Amino acid sequence: MQTYLINLARRPDRLAAMARQAGILGVNLERVEAVDAKTAEAEQLDRWFAPNGPLGEIPAGDKACLLSHRLAWERFLATTDRHAVFLEDDVRLSPGARVLLAGDNWIPSGAAVVKLEHYGPKVQLVL
Repeated sequence: MQTYLINLARRPDRLAAMARQAGILGVNLERVEAVDAKTAEAEQLDRWFAPNGPLGEIPAGDKACLLSHRLAWERFLATTDRHAVFLEDDVRLSPGARVLLAGDNWIPSGAAVVKLEHYGPKVQLVL
């Protein structure tokens, strides 16, 4: 499965850290340059967002993050691949990620999106 890594150009340290993690796991990363809220034009950030939506104004950083994911999704959709992995450059990959990232045979039939996330205390295992 192709693994897309969303990374700001001004964060080569994060890119290097992700490359180290991926290398240990044998995962190939395809870097997608993230939209940078600090340098993006307002028109670029606002293009897909209604002003003053039901949740109020969305911060520029959140818009840039979503637009970065959109770039990665568009890159994936231009392929014939059935599945892909999308990572931000601050993720921590466990040794068990090797199995999940190696192939798509674990993905439930008919699933359009599978979100893997850990949250809460470090001792809590959540998938």
